[in-house]
Amino acid sequence: MFHSATGEDVHLEKKDKLANLTERLLETAALTAASDSVPNSLKPSEKNRKRLQEFGNRTAARELNKEVKDESLGYGKIYEKKKREREENLSNQKIAILELQQKIESGDKAATHSDDGGTKWRTARYELKKQVDELSEQLEADMAAAEEIEKNVIKRREKAQKEKDDKMKSAADKAEGLRTQLAVGEERIKQAPNKIQDQKDLVEAFDPKIEVAKSELDATRELIQGIKGSGKYEDTHFDINGSKDERGHTFLMVCAQNDDVTTAKICLDMGADISATNPEGLCAIDYSYFFEFDSVTELIVQVSILLFYR
Repeated sequence: MFHSATGEDVHLEKKDKLANLTERLLETAALTAASDSVPNSLKPSEKNRKRLQEFGNRTAARELNKEVKDESLGYGKIYEKKKREREENLSNQKIAILELQQKIESGDKAATHSDDGGTKWRTARYELKKQVDELSEQLEADMAAAEEIEKNVIKRREKAQKEKDDKMKSAADKAEGLRTQLAVGEERIKQAPNKIQDQKDLVEAFDPKIEVAKSELDATRELIQGIKGSGKYEDTHFDINGSKDERGHTFLMVCAQNDDVTTAKICLDMGADISATNPEGLCAIDYSYFFEFDSVTELIVQVSILLFYR
């Protein structure tokens, strides 16, 4: 009669596997004990010995986990053996039922010619029919149990396959992401020489602008020197706010018109009036703001704030 696998059967199988694992560990311990008689110069270090032992334990554990997993998915030797046993039991049950049914048919034919009119046969036939019914009921239950086992195995296989497919997809997505990053990196490397050349071109183009700016500053200083005059009297009695050019511009205004921060600082240190205006009513900050010379504008604003809180 067929019996499906129970929790006790699974427990016994795991117990056997753990016993095999224990036996391996005992062999390892025996080899370790035997090595005590080896000279110290030939013995592995304690650290290496522990590493080897841990490696053996991990390997055995991996093998055990793989075997258990294979059995749960219907790929292991134990599962195949039990499956064959189930199929043989079902086949034997069907044969037994068929033999009983044939015996009943033969008895029915013989009873028609018996002296007692089939009285004894009816009693025997009842018992045979009862056995057929019991065996048929058991066969039906065993077939249902076998079918349920196969369904569970198929479900576990499908689940395992899905997990495998998900891992493969995740790995493929990561690989694709890495390939994309690599392609971006390679493209940046290709573009790097062009960007470097562009930076060089910008630097080279900026050099003439620096020369022009220096020339403009020199011209501004010469203009200031012309307004200031050169002589001992002018140096001694120089008025930073009173000295103006023909348009009525002070030194600070001229600095604001030419973005000359350095000279503007000198003028402010000498007491240049930031509120002084020309005949058109414009002061230094009006010019620096109009020409968008932010450095001069910020300098004048800072001085005005200091004067306000003084």
